[in-house]
Order: sequence, then C-alpha cells, then structure tokens
Amino acid sequence: MNAHDVEVPQYFKDFIELSFGDAGREWLDAIPTRVAHYAAIWDLDILPPFAGLSYNYVTPARRRDGSAAVLKIGLPEPEQRSEIYALQAFAGRGITRLLEADPDEQVALIERLSPGVMLSTLYPDEDAKATEIGARVMRAVAMPAPDDRSNFVVLEDWFKRGLGGLRSEFDGGVGPFPEALVERTEGLFQELNGSVDSLSLIHGDLHHMNILSSDAHGGWLAIDPKGLIADRAYEPAPFILNPHDLGKLPNLNTTLERRIDQFAEILEIDRYRVHGWTLAFTVLSAWWSYGSNHDWQKTIALGEVLAELE
Repeated sequence: MNAHDVEVPQYFKDFIELSFGDAGREWLDAIPTRVAHYAAIWDLDILPPFAGLSYNYVTPARRRDGSAAVLKIGLPEPEQRSEIYALQAFAGRGITRLLEADPDEQVALIERLSPGVMLSTLYPDEDAKATEIGARVMRAVAMPAPDDRSNFVVLEDWFKRGLGGLRSEFDGGVGPFPEALVERTEGLFQELNGSVDSLSLIHGDLHHMNILSSDAHGGWLAIDPKGLIADRAYEPAPFILNPHDLGKLPNLNTTLERRIDQFAEILEIDRYRVHGWTLAFTVLSAWWSYGSNHDWQKTIALGEVLAELE
C-alpha cells in the first residue's frame, strides 16, 4: 500500500494536537509512512482504522495467511513501549498474542480476537458472572516480576508522581479534592506498598472494556496491557471502578462489596488489600482525570462510597 492510502481521522488529529502540541503533530505526520512501511515488511493488508481512537493509532489488518490482526502505533512514550514487552512476557496466557513488534518504534502487530465482544456486555445484568470472568483472566495473566524491570511501568512511581503532583498543584493542600480521602489514600499507599510480600507483573488496566470474547481460545482474553510492576492485589482496582456509569447503580454499595469479595476469594488475596488499593486508586484516577479535564468527580464519588465499606 502507499502512504497516501492511509486514513488518519480528523477527530484523532485534533485530539493528539490538543494533547501533545508540536510533538503530536510530528507523530501524526509520520503515521501514513509508518503504516505503509510495516504493511510492507509484515505483508499486511490494512483496513480503515477503528473508531474512537485516542492515544494510539490502531487499525485492523489481515496477514498473508488470512488471519486477522491489529496494527498498533503508539506515541513515543515509555508506557506505550511497555505494552509490547508485557505482551511478550505474558506470551498469550489469558491475553491476546503479540505477532510482530518493533519496541523501539512503539509498533506492534497483535492477534485480533473474534467475535471480540466486550465483557461490559454482561454488565449490569450478569455482573457477578462478569466479575468472576475478570478474576480468572487476572489469574491467568499475572506472573512474578522479572529481574529486569526497566521496560515496564512501576505502580509505586505512579502513586508517588500522582500524589506528589496533586499536593504540588495546590501548594501542599488538596484543592477541590476531599481532604480526608486524599490523606487516607496517602496512608494506604505507604502501608500497602511497604507491606507487599512480592511484586508481580500484571496487566495494570484490566477492566471490562479490556476483556474480549474469543471463540478461537474458548473464552475471554485481555487486551491492551500497561505492563505494571505492582502488588497483584492492585489488579482488580480498575475493574471494580468500571464501567463508567457504575455510580448510577441503585445497589452500588452492595455491588462494590460483592466485587471486592469475589476478587479476594478467586485471586486468594487479602480482602483488605483489594479494598485498600481500590480506594487509593480512586484518588489517583481522579487526579489523572482532573489534569485532562475529564469528569473526575464521578471517581471521587466512588471513593467516598468505598471509604464507608469495611
């Protein structure tokens, strides 16, 4: 294919330019040439990109043998590269397979799952079943942290940067964030991070939208790993706080409590640690959203509910 045949949606250009300025424009300008390059060396037919692109250029592709794949080009940032190394390390255990990769260029060719239905389709009517599936995917994916951690993201760094950034933004205060919740998060982070027995390599963002159905593998598999070095008790946190309309459930308290119980039982993790990391993550996640002008108050509201649970 030729570079001029590559489609880069305008909404995606606008988002990247708004978020990353000149560096984003430079990256966007190179996408058509890079897609054409990897299509040639990996012998791919490239289809129009997926809808809803955000921080990556992601497009379906077909390999020479007719199998379906996904070509993913990430921004030149460490967390984009860590996904490739995580897929290599997980080697298809509970997760989609990496087919080809150029880690230095943040480019990956990944197995495309079919039918690829999101686990969120079971929510809310079959939430207990969805939670059990999520927990079993987490068990399949998690592995001991490798000795060389230079290619992965570290949870401790996330929290230190996030909580430190929040305090710095408000001159040592907490601004519009609930002071008691921020202080509890700071204490939980110190306690949980300091008492973990051993660190694991986990997915790091394993929520309902990152678990898809796969007929070829007879069940459900994860996609889009962060590649996070962390206490494995952290892994359920993003799942417990999703989908985005979770706060509208009339039985929110019961749902959160049951999810925490399920993860603790199936993953054989102390319930206190699952609850604690999830509560701490509400502040970290809300802070990330605050910086990007997203609706951070929804996440803080979930944190206030979690804070009342034992």
